[in-house]
Amino acid sequence: MNYFSMTNLFISTIFIVFCWNEAVSEKSVQANVDECDFYDTCYPVNPIEIEAIGRVSNLGGLYDSRSNQFISVSLFEQPLTNSSIISTSNKHTKLEYTLMDTLSEKFRVMDISGELKVSILSGLFKLQGSGRYFKDTKKSYKSAKASLIQSISTEYEEISITDKNIKTLVNMDVLEQIDATHVVVGIQWGGKVLISVEDTNSENIEKKKLKET
Repeated sequence: MNYFSMTNLFISTIFIVFCWNEAVSEKSVQANVDECDFYDTCYPVNPIEIEAIGRVSNLGGLYDSRSNQFISVSLFEQPLTNSSIISTSNKHTKLEYTLMDTLSEKFRVMDISGELKVSILSGLFKLQGSGRYFKDTKKSYKSAKASLIQSISTEYEEISITDKNIKTLVNMDVLEQIDATHVVVGIQWGGKVLISVEDTNSENIEKKKLKET
């Protein structure tokens, strides 16, 4: 049997972001970001959640939804203080396994949907960490494969938009010079551990029987 394993721990798994740029705003104001005070001309839209799949950002990091890429630039000139961050412990572990090796099944167990699927399929960004799961393919059509996926949540962090100090930290040059659509305002910390096992089926056993074993 051939074994394939990888880990993706202690990185952010879900980002919640909202748009500040009028040019790409959907004009649909959400109550939870309606009181945005750190930028006078903030145009909030529906918050979106996306899986990190190996990518890392920080609170205040920028994101371009048109290319599904995080930009290694922060909206803030200095690191946020504890008074500007709300942290909530939400430790949770979920275990799941699958005997299917199709892309649709991989998207399902990794909670990938919408435009992010298209970006992965078209190779818009390099797959790292748990994202390498999508590149892991069977070595032979005769072989059978099983995967075990452990999802771990540890802590949720979000920017306190009511903190009056936030506005003073905003880098106005970034707003004018960087062509981004969103800013990261929340991060679910945790990770995914994936273990895949492949039986090459050298004895050419019927796949259904092989999976049952």
